[in-house]
Amino acid sequence: NFCSNYAGKSSVTTYLEETWMPWKKRFVKTWMNTFLHLGTTVTSHIEGAHSTLKAYLQVSTEDLHRVHTSISLMITNQKKEIDATVASEHIHLPVFVLSNPLYTNIKGKVSIFALKKIYEQSQKAKRSIAQVLLPSCTGSFSKTMGLSCAHYIQHLEENQSLTLDDIHMHWWIQDHSSVSQAGKNDFCHEDTLQPLLQDLQERYQE
Repeated sequence: NFCSNYAGKSSVTTYLEETWMPWKKRFVKTWMNTFLHLGTTVTSHIEGAHSTLKAYLQVSTEDLHRVHTSISLMITNQKKEIDATVASEHIHLPVFVLSNPLYTNIKGKVSIFALKKIYEQSQKAKRSIAQVLLPSCTGSFSKTMGLSCAHYIQHLEENQSLTLDDIHMHWWIQDHSSVSQAGKNDFCHEDTLQPLLQDLQERYQE
């Protein structure tokens, strides 16, 4: 027991109990791994996005119109980068998927990151057949990542492929580039600013 082991350091245990323990379900792996988090368990992604946004804004004293323009430009550029990455992933597939029937129905349709995670699980399943049995399935990997685990893969029939139904939509890339041409410039359209300006004007007139 933690408290009994550190009974002589009451200030430390009190601090932990009052400050951190009430929030334990928000950051302790035991509880976190019961929710779909798709591999995001730290705040670095948000911090990176914030840093990118600040780089576009440059200063904190811009007027509302310039802030809107800067954010629109950032989103447009990031969308282009994502589309380019997705287009590349449709074509440049990892070697391990090319002749493996497990990936027949999903290669070129889900992200390479997801394919690599599935490959890791398939290797675990393969090793368990040849060497040591897999431990009991907790469902944690599938629940948190939205991907098929080693246990699921192990029970597939020979030469049976995974399908998109086995993979969370977050990892799909097949429909990612189907955004209509008409919607590509939505973020940059001046009219998107008007409702906000109108609302602000009405508030100040009250």
